[in-house]
Amino acid sequence: MKDEDRCGNGYIKMTFYELEKLGITYFSYGIMAHGNVLNVIFSNEEWGSRYQKNHYERTDPLVQGVTHSNLPLIIWDALHPYGKERKIMTERNEICGLKSGLTVGIKNNQITEIIALGAQISPHEFYSLLNEEKYIKEIQNIVKKFYALHKEELQKKKSILKVKNNISSFLL
Repeated sequence: MKDEDRCGNGYIKMTFYELEKLGITYFSYGIMAHGNVLNVIFSNEEWGSRYQKNHYERTDPLVQGVTHSNLPLIIWDALHPYGKERKIMTERNEICGLKSGLTVGIKNNQITEIIALGAQISPHEFYSLLNEEKYIKEIQNIVKKFYALHKEELQKKKSILKVKNNISSFLL
């Protein structure tokens, strides 16, 4: 499943809207297992399409950083990639108008969930905001709501897929 529900579901649009009110103009979320993308959502459709079409997850330094190391958090401007990795980050920043951001990877056995937040303000301004407890709590609440609703949506899709598989097995 790619990002068929990229901006189509109400809870995804709500998440983007709520984050934008806080000055976060970019949001992406993905689930990976064994190097394969299981689910991905991008707030910027153009970037999401390009990312998936070019299979950037294979060389994206942010994805590679959180999936192949013990770094749960990557501050974008702290990375100094080169070659393809630099090209990916530069493209994203240009298409989405980003100047700063961070990526968080949450590992659970063989699955890694990745959340990225970006802003159109300088890294200094962005990280100053992240030092404010109230600001962090608002972001956490938005992401928790998104996560709960997305998990529910994935469970529904899983149930539908299970029913379809059972019907297919029955018919064959």
